[in-house]
Amino acid sequence: MASALGAWRRPGVALARALADAVGGAALDGRLRVGSPLPAERRAAAALGVSRGP
Repeated sequence: MASALGAWRRPGVALARALADAVGGAALDGRLRVGSPLPAERRAAAALGVSRGP
């Protein structure tokens, strides 16, 4: 998933919003196949270099 999202962080945009936009965009343009499973929260956070906390 991390490679499909590419550079998803955007200055001035909350991480949660930027990540949601990146996942949605990747699904829409085919980088992530619709219906394919996403990694568990802990694994995704580690791969993306973010914390799971608020």
